[in-house]
Amino acid sequence: MTRVVLVVDDEADIRAIARVALETIAGWRMLEATSGDQALAALAGGVPDAVLMDHLLTGEDGLMVAARLRQEAGLTGVPILMMSAASTAPTSDDVDGFIAKPFNPRTLAAQISAAAGWNA
Repeated sequence: MTRVVLVVDDEADIRAIARVALETIAGWRMLEATSGDQALAALAGGVPDAVLMDHLLTGEDGLMVAARLRQEAGLTGVPILMMSAASTAPTSDDVDGFIAKPFNPRTLAAQISAAAGWNA
């Protein structure tokens, strides 16, 4: 099954590495956004299978964006996974999992699958 993951990160390098990891290595499709507003706009084209979002976006907190995605876009059944370089995982009722940065591109899809509760 081809998964679709929305990656929300304000760093172009992280999005580029995620694209290689998800599209080239895993064969999935990746949507991208650099902010909460762009993430909401990206959802107009359809609901992804998961959202992978940076905890510290420029001018925004990823946890607040996750809450907006749940409330404004109705992403109740879609796993939202938070990425962070912090040593402790950010927690919120709106976040379903955590992936540490930097991540290994070879294992990113497996990490997303595990955090989302999918069979890898």
